[in-house]
Amino acid sequence: MNARVTALVTLFLIGTALVGGEPTTAPFSEFEKAIKSDKREWRVVRPRLSKMFNAERKRLGKDFEKELLKFIDADIERHGWWVFLVDPECLGTNPPQPYLALLIMEQRIALYEKRQGLDNQATLVGESVMTAIFSKRLGFDHLAAVHKARARRLVAQNRILEGAWPILDKKSRKVYESIKIKEPTSRTKPSGKK
Repeated sequence: MNARVTALVTLFLIGTALVGGEPTTAPFSEFEKAIKSDKREWRVVRPRLSKMFNAERKRLGKDFEKELLKFIDADIERHGWWVFLVDPECLGTNPPQPYLALLIMEQRIALYEKRQGLDNQATLVGESVMTAIFSKRLGFDHLAAVHKARARRLVAQNRILEGAWPILDKKSRKVYESIKIKEPTSRTKPSGKK
């Protein structure tokens, strides 16, 4: 009987080694732990977090985008990770992924639109301004106009939200000011003579 048990254990160990050995960690779990445990300023932790994010990108390979979107899901805080996809200081040797970043920004806005309260509206103003600029830079003029219109509408509804306006450098302000908001046109014919 000892020989059988030894043989089974040996086969199990060989099978485990062939399949991959140690269990793999869940995508982005170590990265998230690092974010939650390190409360220092962004400029201090960014290099370390960038290395971790890029290591996860490399580990996941072709599954990176799918796993990232699955992981951030409806967690509004995780949606802030879009910066690791485009910030030159975060990219390392990786190419930027602006369209994936824009998708994540869009999802974040959709999540904030569902929330009530002044704090959430203030965040939505800032997110809308930044997403308008980002959209315009990518050539999505209509999308940029939608975000700019939302920011203006929120501030018009509650003037205290002017304080939520993000600080923009000259280039970003110029991009924002160049976004044209088209007034909706009526689809009905005006009444009058035929």
